[in-house]
Amino acid sequence: MPTASSTAVQPGARAILIVALCCLVTMLEGIGLQAPGLTVPVLGPLFHMTANAKDWFLSASTFGLIIGAAAGGRLSDLIGRKGVLVVSVVLFAIFSLATAASGSIPMLTAMRFLTGLGFGGALPNVIALAVESVPDDKRRTAVGFLYAGLPTGGGLASLIAALASAPSQWPLVYLVGGAAPLLIAPLLLWILPRSKPEPKVAGVSVGVASALFGEGRAGRTLLLWMAFFAGLLIMYLLLGWLPSLMVARGLTRPQASTVQVAFNWFGALGSVATGLMLDRGRRTLSTALVFAATAAALAYLAGAPAQLSFAILAGGLVGATISGAQTVLYSLAPNCYPARIRGTGVGFAVAIGRLGSAAGPHLAGLLVGAGRSAEQVLMTLVPIIAVSACGAILVSILVARQAQTATAA
Repeated sequence: MPTASSTAVQPGARAILIVALCCLVTMLEGIGLQAPGLTVPVLGPLFHMTANAKDWFLSASTFGLIIGAAAGGRLSDLIGRKGVLVVSVVLFAIFSLATAASGSIPMLTAMRFLTGLGFGGALPNVIALAVESVPDDKRRTAVGFLYAGLPTGGGLASLIAALASAPSQWPLVYLVGGAAPLLIAPLLLWILPRSKPEPKVAGVSVGVASALFGEGRAGRTLLLWMAFFAGLLIMYLLLGWLPSLMVARGLTRPQASTVQVAFNWFGALGSVATGLMLDRGRRTLSTALVFAATAAALAYLAGAPAQLSFAILAGGLVGATISGAQTVLYSLAPNCYPARIRGTGVGFAVAIGRLGSAAGPHLAGLLVGAGRSAEQVLMTLVPIIAVSACGAILVSILVARQAQTATAA
């Protein structure tokens, strides 16, 4: 029987519909998360932004997401996943629309922070709802499709921004990113299954520390956090700096943008392929292979000839493998915690990962400022992905042992 805080495994067609709606939410998050980076070249001169103001504007949603993920995950265990998800979606819709109407730097930054709260509250809940609605042998595939929504949304945001040819049209990507979630919120209310917390979880008997570290979960939680932090650091370093690094290697800016598109679209394919592979069995071996492929792709990107065809291939390979590594992490996290505290566990893992995503662009800036070449910056990522790999592989082993113990019992 499912716990009261979880949703029951759904019949095939309904499960597909639930996962599809959750994927749509992550795609809309992808649009919102990429929007600041796409519009800051216009907003900078329009609002006379200093470098410091740009940094705050670009990172505001990340800081909001950190708080939102931890709070949204915890609240989902206390009051139910569906309600928290719908409120989170409405929040990031409203504040995205408010971003489009902002007329000052402080207002832009504040609206991005508040939008991030909604993003953060939504993410652990779509993961939990999706994996709890499908059989165990389909959970990683569901997560693969979920994570594919983020780069897909990023690619759509790039297309929307390209349509806004005049500087005065910069609000377009925020208007789309706000209107679309409002349109799907009624569908979420209508279709998603109701989830209620267990009475003992709704009380004070299970605190956050107990949920994360109690009953022998301390080692698993810390390893998961290590893997998330290092993995998201690399992902967002590349999202923020890949075009600049490609230009430093000799490509033109339009060519570098093409490499970024390949990074996003191949990332979506890599997420789905990784989820399918993980559900075929031998998950620890598959985890090791995905991370090894990521390290190899990063090394190839650093050393590939500075020609467009090689750069597109390398960018696509890195996008596919690093997104595959993220799929591994997001599929591991729900299995580290029982359903009654799954939202808390996944929410804090997402929050720790977003600390890494905030650190990544700053690390690249420090390395470039210290005179490191683009090749050296990219090669620095190889040992960092090894750290993420160690955490993920060890967590996979622990989860497998736990499953064997439960089966034997």
